[in-house]
Amino acid sequence: MHRNLHSLVTITFLFPFISQALYAQQMVFPAVIDDGLVTLDTLVSEYVPSMAAEYPEVTPRHCVTHTSGYVAQDEIYPPSSSRPEGPEDPFTPGSPLFNPPGSQYAYANTPLTQMMNVLTRVIGEPIQDFFQRRIGDTIGLEAGSWDWGHYETSDRLLVDGGGGDLHRGVIICAEDLARLGHLHLNQGIWDGHEVLSPEWIAEATRVQVPVSVPRHPLSPVDGPGEYGYGWWIGSNWYAASGYENNFMLVYPDWNLIVTILGHNNANLPGWGGFINQVKAAIMGTSVWDENGDGRWGDIDPISNNSRWLTEDGHTLLVYPERQLGNAIVKSDTVSVDMDHTVNSLTIDSGTLSIADIGNLSGDIVRINVNGSLMVSGKLRATTAYDFGILSIAETGVLEAASTCVNSGGLLTGSGKIIGSLSNYGSVPPGTSTAILDISSNYTQYAAGMIEIEIAGTQPGSEHDALVIEGSAKLDGHLEIVLDPLYTPLLGDEIEILTALGGVSKTFATVDGVETMPDLSLAVLYEPNRLVIRGTLPGDSNTDNDVNEDDFQIWHGNYGVVSGKTWQTGDNDGDGDVDGNDFLVWQRSFGHHTTHESLAVTVPEPSSTLLIALGISGWFGYLITKTAINGR
Repeated sequence: MHRNLHSLVTITFLFPFISQALYAQQMVFPAVIDDGLVTLDTLVSEYVPSMAAEYPEVTPRHCVTHTSGYVAQDEIYPPSSSRPEGPEDPFTPGSPLFNPPGSQYAYANTPLTQMMNVLTRVIGEPIQDFFQRRIGDTIGLEAGSWDWGHYETSDRLLVDGGGGDLHRGVIICAEDLARLGHLHLNQGIWDGHEVLSPEWIAEATRVQVPVSVPRHPLSPVDGPGEYGYGWWIGSNWYAASGYENNFMLVYPDWNLIVTILGHNNANLPGWGGFINQVKAAIMGTSVWDENGDGRWGDIDPISNNSRWLTEDGHTLLVYPERQLGNAIVKSDTVSVDMDHTVNSLTIDSGTLSIADIGNLSGDIVRINVNGSLMVSGKLRATTAYDFGILSIAETGVLEAASTCVNSGGLLTGSGKIIGSLSNYGSVPPGTSTAILDISSNYTQYAAGMIEIEIAGTQPGSEHDALVIEGSAKLDGHLEIVLDPLYTPLLGDEIEILTALGGVSKTFATVDGVETMPDLSLAVLYEPNRLVIRGTLPGDSNTDNDVNEDDFQIWHGNYGVVSGKTWQTGDNDGDGDVDGNDFLVWQRSFGHHTTHESLAVTVPEPSSTLLIALGISGWFGYLITKTAINGR
């Protein structure tokens, strides 16, 4: 199938397919490897000695996966619109973009052109001539019907463009481009003759850049988890992508090649609907069209990531047969109502809803939530990064070895998280009061915050809680939010966190401790749990009596500016022990309750005043002495 975007042309019309030079290069590699001339792990410096100084460890494998870090001497990186043709001399090395090779991903044409330099030196003739003889003649690609732009090196060798900088790419028609796709579709076999190794085809069209390799900050394109040897990889397709929306897509399961050539640098609206119609015709499956007007959500497998898009005001239901490699929710709402498998998932600015019976699982290695993700079914992945809003409904399960709520991110809900949870953002369990279950460890960092709503003493139905099957390591902020209809009583005990593996460290600050003159909400740390208790203000040892013992606790910790709790004299929850905490104790000094009654008993005013004045005098002396001593 061919689709030409330029009017009044045929499938034999020639177009410059700039980046397609890369895919043609990948067909040269196995032929050269079969001849025993080079391997993917040969050092490039063996053939280009100038690479030895700055790039001694770079191999062809690094170059063809964009992980070499190679930058030419006069190259502008990232590519500049003022230099679309690339550097004038791509062969003289500049300083590396990163080291060591293989440690980062940075999409670039120049390393691929340097690779063409290596292959040309190995073969001893222009790559176009070698390609025509070894591959083109066999598959019916006529000499003269296509062209490969080239450079001229200092030693007069013609080196064809590797990545296809402007004017140095492959100029080809849709029909001949489809021949190259057909060769891959048939696992390198043409009319019974093995042109390319089936083993090479299998390797080239699977992911070769793992998601663990970070994308370089300047890279204009994301590739980890999506890139093979020159091919963009999906779950049931792989694609050659070129400048100005030129593409070749191979769908092995559908026995289909689609080529798109033309001059169109704009987005292609409706492309996902077109592919869905093709799929329906081939496989007899239904496609979604809400109003019967031919408008589909745009499932776009030709970009760097497959995108689940919806047109304004529409909702796309992804049906059971749909499986995508890398999904990005761009707008509106996408609902998944059955089992699906994807490679990585990004919620961009829209909302993805995993329905009650939904199960998005299998090969997901990374979830990025920038918009909103609602899980009420089951969602399984290796890692989940939350920069937006991640909601786990009561019926929902998020299974990931590691879930991270990043700065600005919010995780809420009452379901279950299988795996560890790290919090640099905000975790308010539930939309009202709820229990959030975590199967492994919970770590809250200095920037993190957890919010606990309290409307009573019953966990889940009346107050929020975290149930942690591993350990809890705490820092950051705790926000206590009282329901305006609930008035806590002295002695009320509210268990807000349990951790079977133990609780270590403390929140740096707590808001909501002081509620009324004769009541505070003390956050008490125990080996395996955190409890909020209705307590007399200043009663640090929680013995229902504000007396000298509590003063001694305050005195022993006075001046410590961080890491302090109610139990160590921090009566106002700000993490330090200072004069404000003394004033809380002073106002309540002498108040006590009995075990039989929680009524507050106040001593005679005269004695209270006398004691308070005495302590105030000592406190003034202490502050004066502290100032003099420079403490």
